[in-house]
Amino acid sequence: MPRMHVTIRPHATDDGIAAELVQLLEVMVADGVITDAEIGQLQNWLDINDSEAPAFMFLRATLELILADWEDHERGTHSFA
Repeated sequence: MPRMHVTIRPHATDDGIAAELVQLLEVMVADGVITDAEIGQLQNWLDINDSEAPAFMFLRATLELILADWEDHERGTHSFA
């Protein structure tokens, strides 16, 4: 997947769905470790709040790539260099 630059409008995360997402992501990264449960929460949140908005499509595609890499790593078939 080509690298994509993503921006949001000022104050776009002050309320609503974007604020929910930012809060979830802040909790996920707060301790520097992302757990399987937190990944599951993000996947569930994305499923519930499914959107065709470019930012959501980008986030879902990025999450799918990360999970695929992680599964390869867990099987020992991928090296994170």
